[in-house]
Amino acid sequence: MISKLYPINSLFFYRLIFMAELLLGETIFVHKLQRKDGFAYKAPLFVLSCFVFAFIFPIPTSNAFYSMMMFFLFFAYTFCGGLLLFKSDWRMILFCLICGYTTEHIAYELYSTFNNFFVTGDENIGGMYDYNTLKLFNGPLDVTMYFVCFVNVYWLIYIAF
Repeated sequence: MISKLYPINSLFFYRLIFMAELLLGETIFVHKLQRKDGFAYKAPLFVLSCFVFAFIFPIPTSNAFYSMMMFFLFFAYTFCGGLLLFKSDWRMILFCLICGYTTEHIAYELYSTFNNFFVTGDENIGGMYDYNTLKLFNGPLDVTMYFVCFVNVYWLIYIAF
């Protein structure tokens, strides 16, 4: 039963990577918002709880709808945390977090585009969403492209906003 809900595959590990990408993207936009009292100890606890939530989230299937709902619930969880951590209006928090999610998505799509151009053949099928393998990256070039894309997109968005 447990192995059906938590199969050890690339998506099992990608959930944690995605949560880190999401939190970093959202931080770009919320770091200037007014913080509630106790932010210094609440924020690290919330970040830890985000990773626990991502880790315990079950993966009984790898279909697109379930993956979409999983990522939406990760976002909803961070939104609840944003409401607990910041004094701003909920609409401002929601807007900032949507901008952060969009930043993550742009970085991932840029990485995916470069990956499709430079990594060819069967080894490029599935990637981080592959339900049947443990392979997240396809070698050093793939890892380098991943970090270059994410660092550059996050940095450009940070200096632009």
